[in-house]
Amino acid sequence: MKRAHTWLRAILDRVVAVELWVAVALFGLAGVVIAVEIVARRVFNLPFVWAEDLTVFLFVWTAFLAPPCCMTEERRCRSTR
Repeated sequence: MKRAHTWLRAILDRVVAVELWVAVALFGLAGVVIAVEIVARRVFNLPFVWAEDLTVFLFVWTAFLAPPCCMTEERRCRSTR
């Protein structure tokens, strides 16, 4: 039983590591989209219609993927003050 537990734990650790990297990539991509939108709007006077929607979508998925990473490290995520 202990052998199966360590095998499953290793798989879970890898899945959580992938989730963490995906969450970090999505968060970084949201920052890039915001920066591009600011430059497009202020410098070229040509705003992207989809930038806000994409940013919200990326932040929501980051919020879905981040808590499992914290839970495996026995930390807690708070969404209030």
